[in-house]
Amino acid sequence: NGIVLACFIFGRNILRSTDNGANWTDLGQQTTQHFVRLKYAGNGIVLATCGSSEGHILRSDDYGATWSDIGQLGSNIFTTGLEYLGNGICLAGSSVSGELYRSIDYGLTWSLLAYNFGANDLRGIKYIGNGICLLGTIGTGHIYRSTDYGVNWVDLGTLSGETYVWDFAYLGGGVVLVGTAQKAHIGISIDYCLTWTDLGAMYSEVDVYKFAYLGDGICVAGTGGGGKILRSSEWK
Repeated sequence: NGIVLACFIFGRNILRSTDNGANWTDLGQQTTQHFVRLKYAGNGIVLATCGSSEGHILRSDDYGATWSDIGQLGSNIFTTGLEYLGNGICLAGSSVSGELYRSIDYGLTWSLLAYNFGANDLRGIKYIGNGICLLGTIGTGHIYRSTDYGVNWVDLGTLSGETYVWDFAYLGGGVVLVGTAQKAHIGISIDYCLTWTDLGAMYSEVDVYKFAYLGDGICVAGTGGGGKILRSSEWK
């Protein structure tokens, strides 16, 4: 419906547009923390994760016009990773504690999953359909895979020894990309992440921080270090 939301990391404000980003309204400061992620969960519901040691989740049920504080997920954590899996199921990863939380009611209530990911920061979380979800760790660089909407997880190891997994992109048909650090490698899987091929380091960058899939095999990626935008039209 033309609604776009943007959040400030340090300004603690949320901006809202109703004309596909042509004009913006500042909704003001919504938290005393900084924002990390926004995620649309359908039916007008939007979730936001917050940093700082309070680790709160904010929720809107009117397309981001107004917000409620759902509360703190855990003690002394940042809520960093956030993904919507459909059917009301959401996942939120934390920094400092390395905990993963799961909601089955569109983010109203959350439960801690009893799984040790062996890392302090769970930031890259991606749902690719059919119950399959991916999770990447910061500090150890491991990729985890779930086939039951995030209840149980299997460790798939690392990509070329990289220690950060920042983001995933799903291109359809079982094709997935992963972006890593500290040497900015991109990996590709063509079998729903059962196996991975390392496409190598990207132009002496440090991080492949974020992907956006534009359709028809076209994918762009933003990097850290040199601040490059990468584009490929080869993945179909």
